[in-house]
Order: sequence, then C-alpha cells, then structure tokens
Amino acid sequence: MFGKIIKIFLLACILVILLLGVFRNAISKFYLEAYADKNFKAICKIKKTALRWDSLSIEGLKLNAAGFDVNAKNITIKIKFQKSKPFYYVSDIILAGITVKIKPLENKTDGSEKKPTSVMAPVFLEPIQLNLQDINIDFKTKTFELDSRFSIVAQAGANMILIKDANIYDLNIRSQDFEITKLNLKRFRKNRYLFRIPAIRIKDKSFNDFSIPVKTGLNQLLFPKAKNAFLGTDGYLTAKYDFLGYDSFCFSAKFQDVSFEKIVDIFAAEDAAFKGLFDGSLTVCSKSFKVSDIQAEFKNKSNGFINVKRDSSFTFLKSYLDAASYNALIDNFKNYEYNIGIINAKKEADAIRLNLDFTSDAMGKRNITINFHDTLGGIQ
Repeated sequence: MFGKIIKIFLLACILVILLLGVFRNAISKFYLEAYADKNFKAICKIKKTALRWDSLSIEGLKLNAAGFDVNAKNITIKIKFQKSKPFYYVSDIILAGITVKIKPLENKTDGSEKKPTSVMAPVFLEPIQLNLQDINIDFKTKTFELDSRFSIVAQAGANMILIKDANIYDLNIRSQDFEITKLNLKRFRKNRYLFRIPAIRIKDKSFNDFSIPVKTGLNQLLFPKAKNAFLGTDGYLTAKYDFLGYDSFCFSAKFQDVSFEKIVDIFAAEDAAFKGLFDGSLTVCSKSFKVSDIQAEFKNKSNGFINVKRDSSFTFLKSYLDAASYNALIDNFKNYEYNIGIINAKKEADAIRLNLDFTSDAMGKRNITINFHDTLGGIQ
C-alpha cells in the first residue's frame, strides 16, 4: 500500500514538472505582467516569453505607467549558476529595440505611492555584460524636450563600468534658451571615440561644429584635448570623468589659454565686457546623486579688461551680497584694466563660495566674495 502511494506521488510530481515545462513560458509571462502591475503601478503587456534554465527572453513588452511608456522588441536576461553563494547571478542583459517615452508628473505630496520591490542584491554582485541595442529616449514638457537614439555594449558592476562599444546616433535637446542639435558619438579605434555636435544655441547665440575626442577606460572617460572658438581663439581643455560607483562620479578639467569673453557675451552682451586669457582647473564630484565637492581656480596669463556697463544682468546677485558689496562689484568694475586676475570657487557646506581677486597697477585691487546657496540665498 505504501509503495503504491509513493508511485502515485512520484507520478504526480513528474506530471507537475512536465506541466511546468510545457507551460513555463505562459507562467513566466503571467508572473511578469502581474509583477509589473503590482509593484510598478503600471499596465504591462507581453507578447511572448521564453524561459530556459539559463535565460529569460521577453518579446513585445509594453509598459504604461504614470511617468513613462516603454516598448521593447526584445529583452534577454542570462543567468549563471555556481556552487558558492550566491548560487546564481545575472551575467548578461541584452536590450534591443527599446523606446522610452518619459512623461512629466505633477508633484504629489500625499506620500501614498508604493515603492517598487527591489530585486535581491546578490543577483547583481557579479559584473554584468550589458548589450543595449537601438535604445530610444523621448522626454517632453512644455519648456523642455530631449530625444535620443543610442546603443551601448559595456561591462558593469557595483563599483565598475567599462564601455566596450557605444554609438549615439542622434541626441537633441531643446528649450527656450538652450538647444543641442544632432549630437552623435562614433568609435574610430578600439577605445577611442569622437563626440560631434553640429550646432549649439545659447539664447540667441549659435556655435557650430564641436568635435570632442574621448578615450574610454576602466571606470573612466578621458578627453585628451577639446578645442572650440567658444573657449577663445587658442583655448582648449583636457578632462577626465571618473566613475566612483553607480551613484558617484568626479569630473575634472584643466584649461589652457581660455577666454571668458564669449561666455560673458552670451549672457550679458549689453551689460558687461570681459577680456583676458586664463589657465585653470575645475573639479566637480557627486556622491549618492548629490554634489559633494566643487573646486575651481583660474589665473590670468596677461593683462585684461573688465567693464560693467549696467547692472540689469547682475540683479540676481542681490540675493547673495549685501548692498555695499553689490555696489562695489558694479561700480568698481567699470572700465577696469587689470594686471593680475584670480577667480576661484569652492563648495563649503551647502554653499558655493566664489572669489574674484583682481589687481591693477593703475587702478588698485578689486576683491569680491559671493556665496551661492543651494536653496536659501542670503549671506553666510
């Protein structure tokens, strides 16, 4: 009798396993749709899934949520197993034909949104091979638009990223005072790329034919030498971008023979003029998606000239300076010819402190400090 029960039990187990094998794709499709509906508050539809012992493929995914719409032709997730913990991990993620439309959300203050359930961290402890093919991003608001199409092959982990291949076919950014048209990125050697920006518009000023060489490395992007008339006739910069983790980075740049004349001409052409050549450096770091450090210093190489013609472009500084300092800035930089000029900036607590230190043999010194607060304004 006991043996008969065992046989029936084994037959039932075999039948269940066979049924799971036969209907595994339908089960995985149902689970994924239910998971998205529940955890992302989205409407999820999947045309087809293929579940194998070492991979999951999803075809024809449509995800519609309050903040975005996603259409994906194909998503493949590959899994590897091992004897030690974690016993499995994601080894490859392949995305092909992805279109993402991001929709602006109204601010919500009731705090009722449910956060999505996170995937267990051990699954992503090992570096992942990312293969993103033909990805489309579309973001529009009343005042801002961004659309882009790109592909990336990379290896990514908790504390590392290595770009193996990348293409940006078109990236366009449009707003009232700023526009980038048809930015593209192409590889011309093993780990060397070229950024090309046919046109940039800032307010009513246009700049054409930006070319920026880029070299990729482990956790790093290098910009060997970038030159453009925007930096001055002979100005150029070298820079590097260091990945310190998926949520942290540092960008540092060195400038040579740079002129601020065109920058001032863009933002305050009728109000001010600023001439002079500078060498300098700039470092901006972010940690946990927040700016953690800003340091900049520029020193002039020869005599220069500053002329504040009128103050309409500088009224925003009244939030950061007392009346005496503001009047000193406006009044003392009228037709001012300097011999030595030093500009430096540094993040201190929640403010950015900007120092303007100029010396003229004929007209004396001009020293101004401005504190730019994140949200509060006012004087430190």
